[in-house]
Amino acid sequence: MKVALILCPFWDAEFAVYSLASLSAQLRGRGHEVVILDLNATLMHLDNFRGERTLSWSEPNPEMLRLSERFLAEVFMPSYRPFLEEAIDSLLSQGVRMAAFSVTCNNKILSSFCAQLFKTRDRSVITVFGGPQCLTLDECISHLRGTGVDAVVYGEADRSFPDFVDTVERHGSPRPLPGILLGNDPATWKTGPGEV
Repeated sequence: MKVALILCPFWDAEFAVYSLASLSAQLRGRGHEVVILDLNATLMHLDNFRGERTLSWSEPNPEMLRLSERFLAEVFMPSYRPFLEEAIDSLLSQGVRMAAFSVTCNNKILSSFCAQLFKTRDRSVITVFGGPQCLTLDECISHLRGTGVDAVVYGEADRSFPDFVDTVERHGSPRPLPGILLGNDPATWKTGPGEV
């Protein structure tokens, strides 16, 4: 299966994100194809190339870090929406069947927007949220109640996410697994074995 691992802005550009590389290595070791799309770094470099300072990755302002709905609509989208759409179209043209987002408190709104873009273009693409904003059951469920998210990896993803990708490839669709909450199956919206 071809999987895209995606990091949306905003993340401090001075700190590398190793989780995508780790998950990529595990998935490749199981025979899956992986594309990493670090939109945070890509858009920072795009700004530098264009000579624009629409946003400042080295000194982000508090509103930019929260990426509020207003900031997204008024500041971010006018400059970056065409690029986001082109990036998603490119992933789809490469045969990506699953788009997995590393979600933080700073990028959850933009991650939701991009997941919806995938669904608008191809409803069959499976969209998955995981990462620091998926460490409590309430956070996971809030993502599933939004639009565009098929599954959430609850807690650490190093074992459950590769197992989930294997299962989707084997069965052609998501199936319940420990550590995975499915949007269309509220019975999976619970803590895992041994958790409180």
